[in-house]
Amino acid sequence: MEYYRRLLVYLKPYWYIALLGLFLMVIFALSSGFSLTMLYPAFEKVFAGKPQAPVAESEDAVYTQVFELIGSTIDKAPELYAEGGLDKIGSYFKSGFDEILAANSPLSVLEFLCLGAVLLMFIKTSSDYASKVVFVGLEQKMVMLLRNNLFRSLQKQSLDFHHKFKSGELVTRMISDVAAVRVFTIANVAEIVQNSMQIIVFLTMTIIISWKLSLIAYVVVPPLMILVGRIGHKLKKYSGRAQAAVSDTLSFLSEKISAARIVIAFGQGDREARTFEKVTGHYYRRFVKLMRLDLLARPFSELMGAVVGVAVLYYGATIILNPGAGLSTGSFMVFLAALFSMMHPITRNVKVYTDIKKGAALMARIFEVMDYEPTIKEKDDAVEVDKVKRGIEYRNVSFSYEKGVPVLRDINLEIPAGKTVALVGPSGGGKSTLADLLPRFYDPDSGSIAIDGIDIRDLSLRSLRGLLGIVTQEIILFNDTIAANISYGKPDATIEEIKQASELANARDFIEGFEKGFDTLVGERGSRLSGGQRQRIAIARAILNNPQILIFDEATSALDNESERAVQEAVSNLLRDRTTLVIAHRLSTIVNSDKIVVIDNGVIVDAGAHEELLGRCPLYSRLYETEFTTGALSAGKEQ
Repeated sequence: MEYYRRLLVYLKPYWYIALLGLFLMVIFALSSGFSLTMLYPAFEKVFAGKPQAPVAESEDAVYTQVFELIGSTIDKAPELYAEGGLDKIGSYFKSGFDEILAANSPLSVLEFLCLGAVLLMFIKTSSDYASKVVFVGLEQKMVMLLRNNLFRSLQKQSLDFHHKFKSGELVTRMISDVAAVRVFTIANVAEIVQNSMQIIVFLTMTIIISWKLSLIAYVVVPPLMILVGRIGHKLKKYSGRAQAAVSDTLSFLSEKISAARIVIAFGQGDREARTFEKVTGHYYRRFVKLMRLDLLARPFSELMGAVVGVAVLYYGATIILNPGAGLSTGSFMVFLAALFSMMHPITRNVKVYTDIKKGAALMARIFEVMDYEPTIKEKDDAVEVDKVKRGIEYRNVSFSYEKGVPVLRDINLEIPAGKTVALVGPSGGGKSTLADLLPRFYDPDSGSIAIDGIDIRDLSLRSLRGLLGIVTQEIILFNDTIAANISYGKPDATIEEIKQASELANARDFIEGFEKGFDTLVGERGSRLSGGQRQRIAIARAILNNPQILIFDEATSALDNESERAVQEAVSNLLRDRTTLVIAHRLSTIVNSDKIVVIDNGVIVDAGAHEELLGRCPLYSRLYETEFTTGALSAGKEQ
C-alpha cells in the first residue's frame, strides 16, 4: 500500500479531475441499477399474461407519477431509514410504484418503459464514456509526471549508479515499467472504483428485495476473496521476476546492437544469436508461469458465480411457487438481473486486483531507482567558486572500486594554475581514475583534492563542474545538429560564438562544407562523422564552454596524418592558458607539458620534465622507446 500512497502524490494536483470522474462513476452505477428496475413493471404489468381489469387513466403521465414518487421517497428517506432501514425505504417505494402500475394501463406502462430505457441508456453510456475520458487524461498526466521524476532522479545519480544499473534495464524501467504501471494501477484503480459502485448499487437492490436470497448468494464471497488475495500475493512476486527478465532481454539487445561492429568483425553473429535464445527462453519460462497464475483467477470466480446463480434460481423459484411467500415474479426477475449484473463487476474486480498486485511489483522497480541515494552528495553550506587562482592539489589520495583492491595509493600531486600536467604510464595504472576524481565522479577513500586550498567536497557540484571542461578518449556526441553538440555545455550560445569555437578547433571548414553546415545531423553517437571530425567537434564544445580547468584524454592514434595535424593544432588552442590535466598518449602532448607524471600500479613513480625523466626514470624511458616512438602510449582507456 505504501507504493499506492506515493502514487497518490501525483494525483494531488489534479484532485478536482478525479472528483469529476468519481461523480460520473456514481451516475453510471445508479443508472445501471435503475435500468434493471424496468424489469419489475414489465413482468408485473405488461407481460404478466393475466387478463387485466379496465382501469381509469390517471391525468398525469406514468413518468410524471414515477418522478413524484422518487422525490417523495428521497424526502422521507431519513425518516424511513430510522424506522426500518433500507427495507422500509424499499417497501415504501415498491408500494407507491405498485399503486402507479394499478392506476395505469399496460400500454401506458410500456410507453414509460420504452422512454425510460432510452433515457437511462443515454445517461449510462454518456457517464461511462465521460468518466473514461476524464481518467484517461488523468492517468496520462500522472504517468508523465512519474516518468519525468524518474528521469530527473537519474540525472542526480553518481557515476557508480550507472555501473550498477545497465542502460537497457534503466530504459525498461523508464518506458516499459512506467507504461505498465499505468495499465496495472492507475487505470485499474479507476475501474475498481466504478465496479465497486455498481456492486454497491446491485447489492442494495438485492437486499431490499430479499435478504434471505442475498444471504445465500453472498456466502461464497469470503472464500473467493481469500483465494484471490493469495493469488494476488504470488502474482506480485512473479510479475517482478518477469519484468526483470524483460530488462535482461533489453539490456542484451542494447549492448549487442551497439557493439555490432565488433560482433561482425569477429564473426560471432551465430554465437550471439544462440545466447539471445537462452535469454528469451528465460523470459518465456517466467512469463508463462506468471500468466498461468494470472489466468486462474477469472475462471474460478466465474465458476463460483455460476454456482451462486443456480442456487439462487432454484431457491427463488421455490419461494415464488409458495403463494404466501410474498415474492412476486417481477421482484424475483429484478433480483436475478441485479445478481447476475453484479457478477461482471465482481469478476472484473478480481482481474483488476490481480493486475494491481502485478503493478505493485513494477512500482517497486521504479521507486527503487527513485529512492537510490547518490554516493556523491553536496553539502548544505557548499561553497561557490568561479575562478582558479592557485591551482589543484591531490593530498594523500587513495581510491578503490572494490574494497581491498586499491587503484590509487597515497597520491600527492600539484597542478599550478595555468599549467599543463601530463599523466603517463602503463595501461591500468590509474591515470583515468586519477582524472575522474577531480570532477567528483567518485570520492577518494582517503585523502582529499583541493582547488585553491578548498576541498572539492566543500564546493557545490554545479560550481565545481562549471570550472571543468572534459574531452574524453571516447567521443560522445548526441543525435542532434553539429551546432547543438558544440553548444551542449552553453545552450544560450550565439551562432557566432559557435562558429568561433569551431574555428579554434579547426572544425569550421569541414562543417561549412556540409550541405546544411552547422545544422547537419551527426547521427547516433556521431556515426555520420569521421573520427577526426568527432574529436574536433568535442574540442569545439570544450572551447565554447571556456573552462578554467581542462581534463583532456588525448586519443589521436587512430587518425590519419592530416586529421591528426588538425586535431593537434586544435588541442594547442584548447590547452592555451588553462589549468590542464592530460592523459597523454602521444609524444607531442608530453613534450609541451609543464610537468610529466609517471604512474604505475596506482602510485606516482616519478615526475618532472621530459629530458629529466629520460635520464632518471627507467619506466618512462622504456615507454618512450617502445611506444611513444611508434606513435601511441595506449590505444585504450584504463580504469
